[in-house]
Amino acid sequence: MFNLTYEFKLKPTKAQVDQFNDWLELNRRVYNYALAE
Repeated sequence: MFNLTYEFKLKPTKAQVDQFNDWLELNRRVYNYALAE
């Protein structure tokens, strides 16, 4: 069997990093809220 894989690195801008961190924070809050119910 032949496996072909690719490796790449993301280089987000500062604005993209900030937005991604906001999404992570929102997901964390929703998850913790769901656990508390």
